[in-house]
Amino acid sequence: MGAAESTVGSGEFDLMGAMGALQSRFRSGDRVTMSGDISSLRTLQEGHGGWCLGMEFFIGKVGIVEGVDITGDVLVKYANHNNQILCLNPKALKKSQEFSIGDSVKIIEGIQRVKEYQEGHGEWNDKMASILGKTAKVMLVLPNDDLLVLMPGGMWRLNPKCCEKVSNSDDSERGTGLGNLLQKLLLENLGTPPLDGFVKDAARGNIQNVREFIKNQRSEIDVKSSNRTALQVASGKGHEDIVLMLLEAGADLEIQDDDGDTALHYSSYRDQPEVMEILLSKGANIKAVNDKHFTALHIAVSSESVKCVRVLLKHSAAVNIQDSNGNTPLHLAIMKENDKIFDMLISDSKIDFTIRNKRGFNALHHAAFNGNNFATERILEKHRDIVDVKKDDGFTALHVAAVNGRKDIIKTLLTVGQAQIDIRCTSQMTPLHLAVRECYMGSIELLISKEADINAKDDDGDTCLHLAVSNRKITPRKDSEILKKSFRETRNKIIITSQRE
Repeated sequence: MGAAESTVGSGEFDLMGAMGALQSRFRSGDRVTMSGDISSLRTLQEGHGGWCLGMEFFIGKVGIVEGVDITGDVLVKYANHNNQILCLNPKALKKSQEFSIGDSVKIIEGIQRVKEYQEGHGEWNDKMASILGKTAKVMLVLPNDDLLVLMPGGMWRLNPKCCEKVSNSDDSERGTGLGNLLQKLLLENLGTPPLDGFVKDAARGNIQNVREFIKNQRSEIDVKSSNRTALQVASGKGHEDIVLMLLEAGADLEIQDDDGDTALHYSSYRDQPEVMEILLSKGANIKAVNDKHFTALHIAVSSESVKCVRVLLKHSAAVNIQDSNGNTPLHLAIMKENDKIFDMLISDSKIDFTIRNKRGFNALHHAAFNGNNFATERILEKHRDIVDVKKDDGFTALHVAAVNGRKDIIKTLLTVGQAQIDIRCTSQMTPLHLAVRECYMGSIELLISKEADINAKDDDGDTCLHLAVSNRKITPRKDSEILKKSFRETRNKIIITSQRE
């Protein structure tokens, strides 16, 4: 797909909240394929990055997960196809290699690679060098997709990226047979993690048991259960008294779980502004980022927690930090279309409207892409000088609005922002070219009524009329008098010019 197509789409993300990203079954580095027919995939993509011409080419192709955004949508990179990155609904994807109990697997070779994969997944020890390249049997698939594999000499917990399925898997050990028995025995033998009860008491708000534990085992206050500390779970549950008790006993504010989340992140995920206030007053790092580079502010914005956003801004939250997709909290507020939170953010003196995410969108581009007219107007009131700023493909906010059929945004950019109506992108297309190419009749009429140049040529020498004639979707309605009149006049000019020549 070309530069123009990469910007096409409905553009309106359906934010499912930060917990969607936290609980995603996909991780960076996963090998995935887009699965399904074009019709069903097009439906799945609505509100999840959209569907545009050329995406059908990637059906069945193996891509690598670049990341999961805060909405839960998955960014997939196709290295063998010009490193194209698609934003996809997780329901449209399946892992290209999924394991089941009873599968035979081969452990990959390469010590350094295995060491990297094992971080947070059972970890590496030097004895593992002896199992590289060997075959093992999958005994259990853990909730985070880690594998317990059995081979002569013992059992190992491995990141699934360290394993390759081999063809002689024994189906007899799957389903309701030996596989389930093995799973049951393993789970029983794994037992309950040490000191698990303390963390559970903190989550349940059992203050007496927590107090007793601190009295007798204060040195274990930061122990983890299911990778979470007592402070983290209490923060997420909103147990203010337990949070205070843990902090006074020396609980570590900055310990991270497997996803990099601190207690402050937990308070933000679960909309606990009072706990957040306590944590910040005790010195919690407001700039702390998790593995997706989300700050507590990113999470609060995406969760539409006005109270948490207010607390964080009061404590001078860093409003311009970018997550792993390059989005600032302002980008997320634009996607969520929460006007109150948006206004709170742009009232911060440090806000930067020019920061671009990985798609190349600054705040104004992003507002145009998502069809957020409120944000578009407010950005122009604050920072009108960015109205004609271009992305790497030469698209201004007006191009982005035109190619996505955002008629209201086009009007605002032209009237409030005084955008250059005939500004060119790298392929020399004007916004009118793009509106005609994508068949957005309302946008076409508006641009022509504002005196867009209908004779402008792109780098192929095509005018808008050329695109209209070659585009079978263009069938002006009877009431589209402006469009019909303009095309008729253009046709006459071409005829007259050719006769003179």
